[in-house]
Amino acid sequence: MCEFASVLAKRTLLSAAFDFPVKSFLVTQDPKQPPKSNALVSAARYSEIGFIIPAAVFLGYAIGRLLDYWLHTHWIYLAGVIFGAVVGFVQMIRMASALSRDKPDS
Repeated sequence: MCEFASVLAKRTLLSAAFDFPVKSFLVTQDPKQPPKSNALVSAARYSEIGFIIPAAVFLGYAIGRLLDYWLHTHWIYLAGVIFGAVVGFVQMIRMASALSRDKPDS
């Protein structure tokens, strides 16, 4: 009953303050039910995995090139590319394992 009174009070205050009826966006979702999966959200999550490795490699290359320019060397960009690839693979594995853990068993 206390939660209902709290939601009702929020609706009344918002309606009075902004002079419009507050719809159901203040009603909380039942925590016992899992959130519904949207196809676009799933596609975005899986496509993010494909961008991790190239982005990490490019960032390692860019930082390596800047360090090469600043330190007048010609090899640090290779270390940056290797480091970026390793970091990209580690992050990809972490994301893939988190996505498989979140996926409900069918």
